[in-house]
Amino acid sequence: MVKKPKIAKAQGRITFEQLRAEITYDPETGIVRRLVDRSSNARAGDFAGYIHSGCGRMYVCLLGTTYLLHRVAFFYMTGRWPLQMIDHINGDPTDNCWVNLREATPQQNCANSRRRKDNTSGHKCIRRLRNHWQVRIGRGGINHIGTYDTLNEAISQRDAAISRHFGEYGRRD
Repeated sequence: MVKKPKIAKAQGRITFEQLRAEITYDPETGIVRRLVDRSSNARAGDFAGYIHSGCGRMYVCLLGTTYLLHRVAFFYMTGRWPLQMIDHINGDPTDNCWVNLREATPQQNCANSRRRKDNTSGHKCIRRLRNHWQVRIGRGGINHIGTYDTLNEAISQRDAAISRHFGEYGRRD
């Protein structure tokens, strides 16, 4: 099992001025580059982040502390650490372009998750239950939306429930 890096628990271990002196962030590409030499492996101009092989998220080490790169990008652009989670709109944890990042509650972030790998219906929030299709979504627990005779009817009801409960954060695939 691959261990995740220890990341900064107390946000704000690095100040905004220190951050701006250490890195530059390109909001169009999401790429973070170093501004100063820190070691033979961390030179000015080099890409500052790395993709963790176990979880697929991007991290960056700044002044001896490891941070999630999308949180650093948010801090770089807004001047404040995010109060909640940072959601990748397209679901790709390596795409840290500014237009792909938004602050989200844990429930909103979960609503934007992809379909589980062990899903057997091929559709998020839908499962086969005997001769019917059951729709359940999570919002403060599991909410049973209904049981339907056809898959198309279940998909339609699922889409309406996701829109109603999660709005722009709801992912349907």
